[in-house]
Amino acid sequence: MDPHATTRPRVVTVMDPHATTRPRVVTATTVKWPTARIVGMHKDELLELHEQMVTIMEYFRSQETVDGSLFEPYDELDVDPSHVHKSKSEHKHAVFVLGNALASAMSEDEFSPAGRVGKRMEELAEDAENKI
Repeated sequence: MDPHATTRPRVVTVMDPHATTRPRVVTATTVKWPTARIVGMHKDELLELHEQMVTIMEYFRSQETVDGSLFEPYDELDVDPSHVHKSKSEHKHAVFVLGNALASAMSEDEFSPAGRVGKRMEELAEDAENKI
C-alpha cells in the first residue's frame, strides 16, 4: 500500500469523455497528495493527471449539490490540459488549484480529510504560482 495515500469511503467514478479507443473510468478519492511525485513528473504525465482531474471536475459541476463557483479560481487560470504549449509550472499550478477545488467539493468541513487536503493544495498552489 502506498504510504502517501489514504482513501475515504466516498468514491466517485465517471466515464472519461476524452477516451479515444475504449471507455476509461477515472476514480476520484480523497488522498494525501504525493506532492513529491507531482514535482518529479514528466510534463506528459502531468498533462494526463490534469486531464483526469478536469474530467472529475466536470462530473462535480454536473451535480446540483456542488457549488459551481468552487471551480472559478481554476477557470480564471486559463490553463487547460490541451494547452501543451504552456509551461510545466503553469500546469502544475493549475493541478494544485484544481485539486484544492475538488477537495473542497468533497469535504464536509475544513477539518475533514478532504478539507485538510484542500488546505494543503491551496498552500502548494501558492508556492507553484510563485515559481511561474
